[in-house]
Amino acid sequence: GFKEEDLVDGEIFGGRVTDIIPQNEPDLVNQEYYLCGHPAMVEAMKTVLIDNSIPAENIIMEKFGK
Repeated sequence: GFKEEDLVDGEIFGGRVTDIIPQNEPDLVNQEYYLCGHPAMVEAMKTVLIDNSIPAENIIMEKFGK
């Protein structure tokens, strides 16, 4: 189950990270991103970040799984 430390601003988020991050982080541009996980999820999130004007050099990726 979820614990209190799983809360973000008092809410537990479920769903796709590609939907959650852009909706809940007002300043996407001035961040660095470390994407780690299944290749499809990593690529989908990279696309979301680039579509939100994140420079490619601010995106670090590690893919694993099938």
